[in-house]
Amino acid sequence: MALGSTSRRLINFLGQGPNDPLVTVVKEETSLVEAHARYLTWLRETRDLSVHTVRAYDSDITALRRALGDDLAVARLDGVLVRAFFEDQRARGLCVASLRRRGAGLRSFCVFLR
Repeated sequence: MALGSTSRRLINFLGQGPNDPLVTVVKEETSLVEAHARYLTWLRETRDLSVHTVRAYDSDITALRRALGDDLAVARLDGVLVRAFFEDQRARGLCVASLRRRGAGLRSFCVFLR
C-alpha cells in the first residue's frame, strides 16, 4: 500500500530517518499508557483546546495504543511503527479526512513527548 501524504508529513516531522526515536526527554521505559495519561492532563491544563479536540486527540492515541500495544515504551515509537499504524488505519477504511486529523493528534502527542 502506498504511503499517503499525511503519514509522509508525520514521518518527516518525527525525524530524518524512519528509525529515529521520537522521545528525547521522556524516560525510555515510559509506556504508551503512562504517556497517554500525562498527555491528556497536559492538554487539559495547559492548552486552550475545545473539549471536542481533546476527545479526538484522546481517540487518536487510544487507536495507536490498540495497534502497537500498551506496553510499548515511547522510546521505541519511530517512523516505521507510525507508518505501519497509518497503513493499518487506511486498510481498515478510515477516510482521508480522518487520517489527517489523526495525524494532527499524533503530531501533537509527539511534540508533548519531546
